[in-house]
Amino acid sequence: MSASQRERCEAHAKTWSSLQEKLNVSSKRTPTYVFDCIEDVILHTEDIAKTEYQSQDGKNINVLVTGSLHLVGTFLSLLDPNICD
Repeated sequence: MSASQRERCEAHAKTWSSLQEKLNVSSKRTPTYVFDCIEDVILHTEDIAKTEYQSQDGKNINVLVTGSLHLVGTFLSLLDPNICD
């Protein structure tokens, strides 16, 4: 990811966080992260699943991936390699 792309992503993340504050959704506030590559997202999501939700059976983690069709498709194929079968 180039420096300008990262700056743009961080600006969007900051806007999302600001909207949550303005709407006073503190009880439902969602953390916002910016990653340089898809693999880092997968690793981070797996870490959260192992640490925060390990003892909570049936707890789902919701992840919103935005961007190009290529980015979203790659993310989905990493989560489920058989998604196109």
